[in-house]
Amino acid sequence: KIPLIALNMSQESYLEESDEEVTKGRGIFFKLAKKVGFVKFKKDWEEELREVNKEIDKLSEETYPVVQVICAFDTEEAKLSCLNNLCTGEVQAYFDQRENLPQNYLFKGHNVLRVVEASEPSEIIWHNLEISLKYRLFQKALSIIISGLIIYCAYLINYSVIIDHSNDEGNLELVLVVTTINSILPYLCYFVTSLERHFLHGEVQNSLMIKLVASRFMNTALINYITTMKKDTLSYSPMSAIQALMISDAFITPTVSALDISNNFCRLVLSRLSTTQRMMNTYFLGSPWDLAERYTSMLKTVFVSLFYAPLYPLGLFFASFCFLYTYIVDRYMLMRTWSKAPPYDAKLAKDAIKIIVCCIMAHLVVASTWYSEWPFDMAIKLENGAFAYYDKLSLIRGIFQFFRIDQPIWMSNDQYNLTLIFVRCCLFFCVAFGIFSSVFVMHFYVRSLFI
Repeated sequence: KIPLIALNMSQESYLEESDEEVTKGRGIFFKLAKKVGFVKFKKDWEEELREVNKEIDKLSEETYPVVQVICAFDTEEAKLSCLNNLCTGEVQAYFDQRENLPQNYLFKGHNVLRVVEASEPSEIIWHNLEISLKYRLFQKALSIIISGLIIYCAYLINYSVIIDHSNDEGNLELVLVVTTINSILPYLCYFVTSLERHFLHGEVQNSLMIKLVASRFMNTALINYITTMKKDTLSYSPMSAIQALMISDAFITPTVSALDISNNFCRLVLSRLSTTQRMMNTYFLGSPWDLAERYTSMLKTVFVSLFYAPLYPLGLFFASFCFLYTYIVDRYMLMRTWSKAPPYDAKLAKDAIKIIVCCIMAHLVVASTWYSEWPFDMAIKLENGAFAYYDKLSLIRGIFQFFRIDQPIWMSNDQYNLTLIFVRCCLFFCVAFGIFSSVFVMHFYVRSLFI
């Protein structure tokens, strides 16, 4: 019992007890932890506090440039009046174009301020406001490189498992590998995201969601699509792997989340070994969670079910059950066991909608390809009854063939009509999405540069 207490009491400040009371009755493991610095006493924390105060006094003597000014208003009307009068485009503020502004709206009579509506105070990461744009871009580039390496390593692991078990009828090992990697990916993405410095908590969640979406989409759906030969698309091995993944998402993942093993272990076991009230309280704070991780968990299921819907339509029913089961579990966990998270804005929800639109586009493209390649035999039947090799697996060739009037010789009438519907829907969807994206960019981003 004593060694376990000594390890779990690391970094705990014992301000209420004296050194003699803390060390009384302790064994050799506690004394060893004290020597290596895992356990700190009152005098250790006081010495550390004195060092921190010296550093604060030294830093307070220096001068620092003003990076941002956040103003608070007593009324909403006053805030809107300030924004209407002082808001300018980024280009106008950067080059101090003073033609359209009255003299009393200029800072010190000559400077054009860039005035925007501030985020909520609890949303701002205050200690990151002084970080320059150049340093943030360097951190962003570094995190992208590391994220790419993580996705590539996950791809190599899955590829080796798929190749080693390509002839096996069961895919239990593949499912276990994919599920394990999906469980580890959030922690790896947390580490990569911690290398970046953002101004808002919502930006942190958005960066985390992008990394999780890219890694989980690759690990769950795209790896199986890339490594499967076209002639083996309808074989037992890849189809059973898709089914096992959907069943795992629908039943296993929400159940493991509902058990909340780590939090229950802290509350039921470690809390009984606590020697101070403060230490015991830390075990009842609840499990930490991230909104970005919950969004990507659902988006992954949406992507896999839509991606493989032409080959495995039953996956849509598994996905529906997964959403219902996950909603019930997450609602209970949010109200009962999860810790309180900082308030976020609606940016994550808007980004999730965009990702769902991309999932629908991917579904239309892949469905058009698979319906046109059916039955994946790379052969056609000639007029004399003989069979000949024909490469009908090219997506580009398949799309351009539908602009012709004549029907491809390997397709039946129903297959041709179905594929034509999907191709036209795909083209219409892509054009509509492109127009909408262009209007959105012109309205919100380009407009913000000048207005």
